[in-house]
Amino acid sequence: MPTTITPWTEALADIDQSIPPACGPDRPQYYVLPEPALILSSDDEFRRRFLLHHYCMLRDALMFRLTDRDVRPQPLTTQEWRDVLQGKLVKQGKHGSRAETRSSIVEDLLHPALQACGINGLKDFPVAPNAVPTMNVHFAKELLWELAEMSFRYEFLALDSRASQRKRPDECRKCFAGDGLVGLDFRESQRGLAALALEERMPYLLGMARLMCDWIVPCPRPPEIEETLGRPISSLDRREMHKFEPRVASYYTQSFYELFGRAAIIPMRLEHEIGS
Repeated sequence: MPTTITPWTEALADIDQSIPPACGPDRPQYYVLPEPALILSSDDEFRRRFLLHHYCMLRDALMFRLTDRDVRPQPLTTQEWRDVLQGKLVKQGKHGSRAETRSSIVEDLLHPALQACGINGLKDFPVAPNAVPTMNVHFAKELLWELAEMSFRYEFLALDSRASQRKRPDECRKCFAGDGLVGLDFRESQRGLAALALEERMPYLLGMARLMCDWIVPCPRPPEIEETLGRPISSLDRREMHKFEPRVASYYTQSFYELFGRAAIIPMRLEHEIGS
C-alpha cells in the first residue's frame, strides 16, 4: 500500500456523519474508478494479487474511458467495480437476477473502451488462478498510488464543480503535481500534495484553498483558509503552515461527504525510489 499522508487520513477519520449528506443517506456510492480498498481489503494475499492483476490488464481501457471525448464516463457502484476486478466482464447470472442486471451494465459500459484498447475478446477473463503472476512490490504500490491519485483528481474536479457551480478544470488541475488527470508520472507521487517538505506542499494547498472560497456547502469553511490566503506566503511561519494543511484537508473531506454521501479518495505518496 502507498504511504498515507497524515493530515489527510486524520481528516478522513474525523468526518462528522451526524448530519445526513445532501444527496440522501441511502444513495448508492459511485466511483469513476475502482476504489483501491477493493483490492487491499482482503486478508488473502492471492486474492489481492488476483484483483490487482485484473486491474493491470484493464488499466489502459479504464483510462481511455475517462478521456474519451465522445462518451461521458459513467461511474460504477462499489459492487459493479468489484465484479470488474473479479473479471466478470460479460453478462452472466440467473435470468432476471441482480447479478445479471449488474453484469449487463458493466459489459455495456466497458466494452467500447476495451475494444478501443485492443481487447476484442474477453475469454481471458477471469484469469485462471494458476496464471496469476507474482508482481514486484514497488510496481504494485505504484499502480495503487496511480489509481488513488487519478480518483482523487477526478473527485476534486467533481466536488469543485458541484460546490462552486462552475466548470473550471484548468484551475483545478493546477492544484496537482504535473496537472494531468490520467497517465500520471509516478514521480508525481513525491511532489505536490505528496511532497515531503511542507514548504513544497503549500503552493498546492493554497491553490485548493482559493477554489474552496467559492464553495457553497453545508459545513462551515475554517476561518484559517481565508486568513491565510490574505497574506503573502513568505510571511507564514511553519506553525501556521502546519495548522493550515489539516484545515484544507478536513474542509475537503467533510464537503465531499456532505455532497456525495461517502468518503473521498485522498492523496498518498510513494516512499521508494521510482523505478526500483
